[in-house]
Formats: sequence, C-alpha cells, structure tokens
Amino acid sequence: MEQLNLKSVITQYPVCLSDDKKLKAILLDLYPNGSKGLIHVLCTIQMAGITSEMQSKGAADELDLCRYRRILQENYGLMGKMVESGLALWQSALIEPKPEPEKKAPAAPRKKKKATESDDLTHIHSYIDTVVPPTCAEQGYTLHSCACGYEYKDNYKPKLPHTYEDVETVAPTCDSDGAQKMRCKNCGAEKIVTLPKREHEFGNWEVTTPATCETEGAEARTCKLCGYTETRTVPAEQHDFSDWIEKTHADCTHGGTETRFCRKCNFTETRKIKALGHAWNRWHPSAEKEKTAERYCSRCGKTEEEAFDYETAEKQYGTKIKDAPPIWADHLRDQEDAKEALRRQEAQRMREVQARKEALARQQAIEEQRRQEKFAAQEKRREIITRKFNIINAIAVVSWILLYFLALVGIDIAWFFTFSGVFSGVAGVTQMIGFFISKNNKRDYLIWAIVQFFFFIPFLIMITIK
Repeated sequence: MEQLNLKSVITQYPVCLSDDKKLKAILLDLYPNGSKGLIHVLCTIQMAGITSEMQSKGAADELDLCRYRRILQENYGLMGKMVESGLALWQSALIEPKPEPEKKAPAAPRKKKKATESDDLTHIHSYIDTVVPPTCAEQGYTLHSCACGYEYKDNYKPKLPHTYEDVETVAPTCDSDGAQKMRCKNCGAEKIVTLPKREHEFGNWEVTTPATCETEGAEARTCKLCGYTETRTVPAEQHDFSDWIEKTHADCTHGGTETRFCRKCNFTETRKIKALGHAWNRWHPSAEKEKTAERYCSRCGKTEEEAFDYETAEKQYGTKIKDAPPIWADHLRDQEDAKEALRRQEAQRMREVQARKEALARQQAIEEQRRQEKFAAQEKRREIITRKFNIINAIAVVSWILLYFLALVGIDIAWFFTFSGVFSGVAGVTQMIGFFISKNNKRDYLIWAIVQFFFFIPFLIMITIK
C-alpha cells in the first residue's frame, strides 16, 4: 500500500488546509493506491477543526491527542488504529519538532587561589554562610563565601517533590485512554498522566434473531456507558424428532419406508426399510408327496419343495448332524427337539410330584403341630382340675379328722357331722368321675375316692342307726 506524505502535499497545495473536499480530491489523485479509509480519516480530522487548533498551538501533547480521539469517536464514530495514524500524520505535517537544547559543558570548578607565603601571613579567610533551601528544580546547599572571592558549597539537600495540581482532565472511555494534565504550583513543571480506558458495562444478552433447527441465531448486548453493541452467534437447535412411523410396510421380498417429524419445525425425515427376507422353518417330510421335503415361510406362508429320500439319508448319514445335508440335518434337529420336549415334560411332571409331596408334608406338619397344641391345652386344663380336686379332698379329710376329734371329746356336732358327710360323699363321687374321664393320673383319683368313701361310711352307719 502506498505511503502518504501529507507534509509535502500541504506544502505544495496550501489551499488544502482550509478545504477538506479539495484535500480529499488531491490525495485521491496523488495516491490512487493509498488507503481510502485513511484519507477519509485525514479529511474528517480537518473538518473537525483539529488541524486549525494544532496550527495555532504549535504543539499537541498527550492530553490534546486524547481529547482529539474523544471528538472523533463521539461526533464521527471513528476510533482505532486508523485514527492514531491520521493524528500522527497531521502532527508530523503541522508541528515542527522542537530542537533539542544544547548541552552546556559543565563549568570548570573554581580553583582555589594559591596561598602564597605573604597570603598566609597577611590574609585569613572569613566566611559568610548562606543557606540556600532546596526547591522542586534544584538541590539545597550551604554556601561558604569569603570577601576575597573564595567560596565553596557543602551540606547538600535533595530536591523537594513537585506539588502537582490538576489543570485539565480528559476522562477515559471504553475504547480509548484518558489523560490528566498536571502542573506544579511551585515551579510550573507540567506532566501528563495517562488514565487507562474503562471496561465495558454490558447489559444482559437479548435475542435478536431466534435460532431454529436449521439456522443459527444471534444475540446482542449493549454497553451502558458508551452504547457499543456486541453480538454473538447462537448455534442452531437440534431437531426434536418423534418416533419412526411405518409408512409403507416391508415384507419378505419388498422393502418399505418409515418417517418421523420434528416437533419444533415439522421437518419430515424419511428412510427406507430393507426387505425382511423369508423366515423359513425347518425342512420336514411332505404330507402329500413321497420322497419330498418341504418348508414354509412363517412370515408370508410361501412353501418350498425339494426331492429328498429320508430312508436313504438315514442309512447314508445316520444321526450325525455335522456332515449331513440341510434337509436331513433339520430332520435330526426335529427329532432332538421332540426328545428334548419329552424330557422337559417328564422333568416338569417330576417337579409337580415333588411339589405335591412337599405340600402334603407341610400340611401334615401343620396338623401335627395343631394336635400337639390341642393336647397341651387339654393337659393344662386337666392339671388345673386336678389341683382343685386335691384342694377339695384335703378340706374333706381335715374336716373329718376334726369331727372325729370333737366326737371323742363329747361335743354334740351332729349338724356339722351331717354336713361333712354330705361333702365327703360329693367329693368321692367327683373323684370317681375324674378317674373314668382322665387319661392320666388315674391312680391319684382312685386313692382320693377311696379316702372320701372311707370317711363317708361312718356317716352312713350313723344315719342308719338313727
């Protein structure tokens, strides 16, 4: 790309400094292969009045350049490297570089006046001390000077720091740095501090172009500070297909088709189904033709026949499936399947018999357990009854012993004797009933019955005598 020499152009055509249209025409004529974007930026800088300010000031510091960038961005929408190049070209064309100040040779140190013999005898230095305070520009020191002209410095003090105050500030933006011009209020020294550009403060992403199943979408967000808009691509969505639906049925010899559709965009996809092929069953002897084997398709019912002599094959191939032809091998497999079916039936029958035996054994065990529980309950009841009978018998025996003792003493106890006799009779009868109905402890019932009747006999004799 051809390089622009702006300084030579404005020197040769001074009218360009006052007319941006003529400047553009001349630049396009002189530099047809030059950057049209850069030429546009140069003309815009002139139209904005920046070149006039550069000429009048004769200089452009960093603060001025920052302000120029802000004007071009806010008023004309220009930013970036092209603006930097345009400002640099105008700066080099309009502003003469300042010559560097000549470096002065350091002053030769004053030589101390040689002291002569007469001086030593006649002159003694008498110094006046002058304290020079430090400033922002120079060091401080103490000057010792004599009336004879001899002097020297010592006690040097470092320079004081500058006390800067803000003179002018160009705030930074999201796309360009800012600048702050500062001046020392003591010595007038100036410096320019670059303020770094700010980060964009973007809002939320908003959909500008919705994504579909086949096309990409777009989202955008805008900076709240400068209005810059950033965009990004949203990838296309995936189809949300339904299940495959059979459209044309496939059979043994003809293929079919099936389709599915997208639930979002109704896009339809179709695919072919291969022919299924015949599902032949095994070869078996034909029921209608002799020495003929046949098989049929379980899917479409087609029958296939082939001449085959089963008797000859049995003699020739026997029961080995490995080396037998397919028809005879199918026949042997049918025989094996029949044997396997019988074996399974027998095994199932044996399992059923075993299950019935186990169920019967469980039923018998349950009944036996119930009998044992019933017997235990009966024994418990008998034990309770026996205990009660024993208590009654004990009471009867004790009462008879007491009656006989009272009778020996001579006390009239006829009424009590009568009651005890009746009680013993009833107790004896109950013991005999227990003897006949009880399966256990018959001896105890018998002994107690005899005891009760033994005491009951005197009662009967007494009644008979009376």
